[in-house]
Amino acid sequence: MIVTPRYERIAEQFAQRIDAGLLAAGERLPSLRALCEREGVSLMTALAAYRRLEALQLVEAAPRSGFRVCHTASPKLDRPAIRRPRIVHVRDPR
Repeated sequence: MIVTPRYERIAEQFAQRIDAGLLAAGERLPSLRALCEREGVSLMTALAAYRRLEALQLVEAAPRSGFRVCHTASPKLDRPAIRRPRIVHVRDPR
């Protein structure tokens, strides 16, 4: 049985929230200490999770300000990703 490290699971949870648009570009992530308390992990584990998100270019560290969602992490679409179906009229072959 393969066990995923805790920092990767935390990073994946944040990545899913960013992809779903629940965390907007520029939004601050919880502080490292707040994440430690919330998840019950060490400071090193919380930092490893945020570093993983940085490596995926989903968040960026702002000196003395914490971590923020990158502006390129959740690009806005100019048009809908799913196109509306075209209505095709079929003539009766009779």
